[in-house]
Amino acid sequence: TFSEMRSLHLFVSALAVFYSTQQAIAEVEITLYYEVLCPDSILYMVTQVQPAFQRFGKDIQINFKPFGIADFTGSAGNWEFTCQHGENECYGNMMQACLVDLDHDQLTLVPLINCIMAGSPSSLTQVEFCLQEVNSPVNILQLDECMRTNGPDLLHDIGVETKSLEPRLTFVPWTLFNNEFVEEDWSNSLDDLVGVLCDKYLVGHPAC
Repeated sequence: TFSEMRSLHLFVSALAVFYSTQQAIAEVEITLYYEVLCPDSILYMVTQVQPAFQRFGKDIQINFKPFGIADFTGSAGNWEFTCQHGENECYGNMMQACLVDLDHDQLTLVPLINCIMAGSPSSLTQVEFCLQEVNSPVNILQLDECMRTNGPDLLHDIGVETKSLEPRLTFVPWTLFNNEFVEEDWSNSLDDLVGVLCDKYLVGHPAC
């Protein structure tokens, strides 16, 4: 009958709404504090961050914060940095601070950072190769200009942010999910970032 068909239609519609709600995809913001010559940072970037980005794409936002367990002295325009793995790491950190500032497109930035970290993270030659490899909108002249001008200020700002973290950063890589540090999630993400995302932050995502 008409009433039965109408009831069935309403039931099916309600069911569709229920499942679409259950499978709703929530975006997650991942903020990664690291240093470019740290073996643990390199491993995390290559084996966890890049594969997660390849799987979830635009549904995760990755914020790169290259500073780590470092220090700075001086004043605006005249900063000096001391890094855990020496001057080359400070140079590499600053290059990536500039690249993050110059390229706001995740589709090129994430593969770019991965390419650099998988090679020689403090090498300008490696960076130049990776810029071409991922077809980055940034060129080596823009990077050089940044390094000579506002690079130190960019790195200093990341340093201030890193040192202001609560709880305090004690290890790199150090990962925040949606701007919060959850020790269990950070610890588990070191070996299975995709698993953490599927279990807690992207539940029901078709890529899980």
